Amino acid sequence: MHEKLIFIDNDVLWEGSLNPLSFSNTGEHMERRFSKKVFEEYSRKLRLNELISEYDDGPPACPICSNEVVAREGRDDPYFWRCVKKDCYSRSIDQPPLKGGIITCANCGGEVEYGEWGGKPAWRCIENRHHHQKVARTHLRLPKMREIVPKRKLRELDERFGIPSPKTASTSKICPQEPFLFE
Repeated sequence: MHEKLIFIDNDVLWEGSLNPLSFSNTGEHMERRFSKKVFEEYSRKLRLNELISEYDDGPPACPICSNEVVAREGRDDPYFWRCVKKDCYSRSIDQPPLKGGIITCANCGGEVEYGEWGGKPAWRCIENRHHHQKVARTHLRLPKMREIVPKRKLRELDERFGIPSPKTASTSKICPQEPFLFE
């Protein structure tokens, strides 16, 4: 993320055009605000507590490849979570992190099943059938999620997302450094 903010002791906020981590001899500015209200307003807008709480148990790790997961600047939200390995794993700040290689309902955290919503592949919440989320290519890298997709639909999804079949993946020259996870 490329924010030009410094939060100090729950009531001091530095904000401005200067990049505080790479200062050089420039004509930029920083403004110091000593106000708990301003601090809380910026903190709430950036969802700072949620950002920091992700590190409560140590640095977050990718549930697919175990690499580092970092916050990246988002389009609609202040940030989203993304694996440092390109095209591996990402989730919005409102989605719960994966636990045990299982995707849960983004709305209520309940168990999901494979289905279609509006003719498109989706994970549907078992507890509330109105809760659904799109199936993403990275979801299909999770063996436990592949297991709940009917085989015929799984072949269609693999083809749709360009995922090599388990039989050809081990001999594939597309990405030889990345073993196929689903044999």
